[in-house]
Amino acid sequence: MELVNPFKTDAYYGQDFFCGRQDESVRIIKQAHAKVNTILLGAHRIGKTSLINYVFGKLKAEKEITCIYFDIQHTENIGEFVQCFYGAMSNEFPEKNRSDFSKSAEYSLVNLFDFLDKLEIRILIAIDEFQQINRYPEKNILTVLRQATQKLRNVNFIFSCGSEYLLNNFFDDGKESVFTNFDLLQLSGIKKTIYSDFIFSNFEKHKRSISKEAIDFILNWSRSHTYYTQVLCNRMFASYRDSIDIEDVHEECGRILQENESNYFIYRNLLSPVQWLLLKAIAKEEKVYHPTAKQFLMQHKIGTPANIQRALDALLSKEMVFAAHDDNKRYYQVYDCFLSRWLENLD
Repeated sequence: MELVNPFKTDAYYGQDFFCGRQDESVRIIKQAHAKVNTILLGAHRIGKTSLINYVFGKLKAEKEITCIYFDIQHTENIGEFVQCFYGAMSNEFPEKNRSDFSKSAEYSLVNLFDFLDKLEIRILIAIDEFQQINRYPEKNILTVLRQATQKLRNVNFIFSCGSEYLLNNFFDDGKESVFTNFDLLQLSGIKKTIYSDFIFSNFEKHKRSISKEAIDFILNWSRSHTYYTQVLCNRMFASYRDSIDIEDVHEECGRILQENESNYFIYRNLLSPVQWLLLKAIAKEEKVYHPTAKQFLMQHKIGTPANIQRALDALLSKEMVFAAHDDNKRYYQVYDCFLSRWLENLD
């Protein structure tokens, strides 16, 4: 019988494989019952989708709120957004036949929301990778969404966003913002004490051991970022060693970076020299709070404040770097944790 690896990296496999996020799930559920929309903001693969699935499982058990989920990452315009939404709605209400949404994508979207609202049941809609609408060619997307959602009485939303940078323009003009009556929840890494217990207990369940030093190193090296932590733990578990220590983890980290090195060199060729130098500098600092500060520029020899600002904007738009906050201070960090660890070892 094949040994089930408890450290999942590709999808949500249920509550038994879900770690932490109890405070966040309680907060989202509370806001859903209060008819408050949630903007769920966090780096890619930090665990936003798994958290939504976990919350939906809890809400479905309560049987008070109907949940609809769809991911728009691969959509390119309003029409594809509508198709994606209609497919998710049809899965939840297969007995309903709505064949009259054909006048235009905008008309269809307004009427789909109106149709759901008139069902007179509580509905929570989660739209994953919501920042993708910023890439649509339609310039009236915010107006359309505002018109489609502003009069809803029974429908609320979770807007899950992987990029603060791409989301910023939604807040530039209050008259154009679709985000009314919302709670902004930013996900960071899972608390190390919680994650440490999760890792230790899952090895122990299978009568295997992993040292505290090994776990601490895993969490520090992966920044407790869900995906990168899971990948490393998955590989350590798959090694079938009865006992794992910190040297074993060091070796596996080296293998991960070596396996990805050819891809990292491709990134270098796709970026301008200034962008590459800035990316490397941010990796070496781990977190950069003032990327145009004189001390930072002199230390890493990467150009003028104006050049660096342009390079930073480019890295943000390419999602090579992300912006986040801690203690109300904005900082920048390399998106891919493994890439960051590789970069910090370069001269």
